Amino acid sequence: MQKNGIYVIPNVRWGDERTYTTEIFNDKVAFLGLPKHSMPDYAYIRKELLRNGVSKKLLWTEYMDDCRANGEEPLMYSQFCYHIQQDEQKHRATMHINRKPGEQVEVDWAGDPATSSS
Repeated sequence: MQKNGIYVIPNVRWGDERTYTTEIFNDKVAFLGLPKHSMPDYAYIRKELLRNGVSKKLLWTEYMDDCRANGEEPLMYSQFCYHIQQDEQKHRATMHINRKPGEQVEVDWAGDPATSSS
């Protein structure tokens, strides 16, 4: 299909565009591409990552299953983690605390309780 002197090739999957080059058309080529990937539910992921034993890998497998059940294109694990990290940065509330080393001790109470091996 040609539109305003530009060949428009619909429904091209990522990586298939190399088969359509200017060598074939001797003109400019535009790729409409398939619909974008289904994005994860960030609010659900933030909530689930707070639970013990839940990892990004586990959430990714759930996300993959949901996408496949709905006939959508899922993100690969690296892109899934990248988008989760970008969302975390948007919602991260951080603050620098000025103090001298060794002056205070902070205890992290998250996770499984520590056990004594005596």
